[in-house]
Amino acid sequence: MRDELNAQAYAAELAGLGYGVSANGIGFEIAITGYNDNQHVLLDEVLTAVAELEPDPDRVALFSDELARDWRNFSSERPFMQTYSGINHLLLSSSWPPDLLADAAGNMTAKGLAKWRAQRLDGFSAEMLIYGNVDAIDFERARKTLTSRVTLRAFPSYEPTVVNLTEAVPSTYPLEIDHNDAAVTLYVQGANDSFKERALFGLAAQILSSPYFTSLRTEQQLGYVVMAAPSVLRTTPGLSFIVQSPVAGPEAITASTEAFLADFGDTLASMSEESLEAQKQGFIARLTERDKTLFARSRRYWSDLELGFDTFDSRQQIAEAAAGIDKATFEAFYDRLVQSANHHRLVLYSEGQFGGSVSGAVIDDVRTFKNPTPG
Repeated sequence: MRDELNAQAYAAELAGLGYGVSANGIGFEIAITGYNDNQHVLLDEVLTAVAELEPDPDRVALFSDELARDWRNFSSERPFMQTYSGINHLLLSSSWPPDLLADAAGNMTAKGLAKWRAQRLDGFSAEMLIYGNVDAIDFERARKTLTSRVTLRAFPSYEPTVVNLTEAVPSTYPLEIDHNDAAVTLYVQGANDSFKERALFGLAAQILSSPYFTSLRTEQQLGYVVMAAPSVLRTTPGLSFIVQSPVAGPEAITASTEAFLADFGDTLASMSEESLEAQKQGFIARLTERDKTLFARSRRYWSDLELGFDTFDSRQQIAEAAAGIDKATFEAFYDRLVQSANHHRLVLYSEGQFGGSVSGAVIDDVRTFKNPTPG
């Protein structure tokens, strides 16, 4: 589609307009940006390509080779990025490891793509968001453009799911990465997707980030990449501890993370209410920070809409939930976090030059892990 639209894209750019077409694992996402006066004209051109473009054998062969090459090149990414990205690939139903995608792209033909198109793209379920210098007339014009170019059908849109780890045993996913450094991502998943749970995990990420870095990077000097980062899959909160090390293997890195989490309980117990309040206010300030650009605001709105929050205030609701967290509540949560890190965690790792492994049930087939056979 993008290749077909190259000529229109150049003319649109000269007129102060832009567009994007992407496939995001749920469907196609089309974005029209720039001066609002003629956005409907560009939208019509893009939708025409979506609805009518016929696959050309030569172009399909070229682009499928490019896609496969790009996906295979992911194996050259930095080790910590590969382990961290693996969380999405393993747990999100709409995401897959790049090597599996590359294998699938290698089997693509124009005939097969045309058959898939005939079976799958005879009708679309659509959501549309318009934001900025627009009014009801602009919206109605865009709606008519959509309905005139694309066949709409009232079927439910695909909702990606997240693998539930909270009832599982500790799991490990070893990666073969051609690099001397070892890399580990230890992921802990939230018990539910409530705003309170999301606030607790977000606050934990803020509180733990600096001391985790200080402990493993500055004091133990285990690696130059050391992070504790929030890991939200759709609405499911989580927390990842990420290390890339030239001096220690995955078993030692995991043990150091476990020791840090156990020891930090004492630090938390001695933390004053005032210190916790300061951390809360910093977390809330980030959540409620004013959008700096129109694009940033539209992406926030679209993210909420995609997740079913048509009030567009999920960040505000998380902030309100965070405001109600007191020290006793956070300490109880932290005890649960440590238990989950020991019993329900997922560890993705590469052994580097060190060898060794991390204890847990080994995930050796991504398809089976995502869709286990009943019984």
